[in-house]
Amino acid sequence: MRIKKKHVIKEARINEAMLLDKLDNIKPNIKRILKLMYKKYLPKDEEERKNFRWWRLSETEIRKDLEESLGISKLESFKLARYFVNHGETIFNELEYDVQTSVIYGEVLPDYITKLSKEKHNWPDILFDVDINGKKYKWDDYEYWDGYRSFAIYLGYNVKLGSGILLQLQYDFNDKNQMVVKKSTISLELNDNKYLIELFPPNTVIDLPESGEYEPFVEWMQGIITDIQVILSDKNINTKELTPTSR
Repeated sequence: MRIKKKHVIKEARINEAMLLDKLDNIKPNIKRILKLMYKKYLPKDEEERKNFRWWRLSETEIRKDLEESLGISKLESFKLARYFVNHGETIFNELEYDVQTSVIYGEVLPDYITKLSKEKHNWPDILFDVDINGKKYKWDDYEYWDGYRSFAIYLGYNVKLGSGILLQLQYDFNDKNQMVVKKSTISLELNDNKYLIELFPPNTVIDLPESGEYEPFVEWMQGIITDIQVILSDKNINTKELTPTSR
């Protein structure tokens, strides 16, 4: 994390930050930024500062300011703002400087998915092999995109099948650093009929990486796609046994 020189502010000399100085679990550069934030976002008058209501702080505005004024990344700005607003009133007690991955993913997962979709050519190909009405169909390419608390994987148009396959997952996060798949479907259109098949059982739990950084996400996402590949290869989709849904 770097701060552009022209935006550096002289470090605040504040008695209230002394507890922060004693914490060994927060890196020196993070401590310095937190002190700068304290000076920048709280009233300068000592009496006003003592009576300041921390709930008045806007996490969104602080994040934006950290990104634009100090050149801090979107992820670190989010973590700094969340930590500062939540724990600033006690000037950072013995809490780890961190935000749970599930909270981070709730903020950055759409951006990560979009970035990964643009870099997909850098990662090993995954072959999808699906049995539909007694015949095997193969896909060696796919696309994915994000939605609100959801993402989709599209297996493109297969000439032999005369259709593509759309996989959709709706999710949420729990407080155990896990993603909970609320609903997931395999969507298939054949002969003017649309069929929906369950992908994961409802409330399937998927552990999140320990870190909210991009690199662990890539490995984690590739693991999910591989799991989906295995599920599809084990399924025998017989549309005669399915009830078409409205298109």
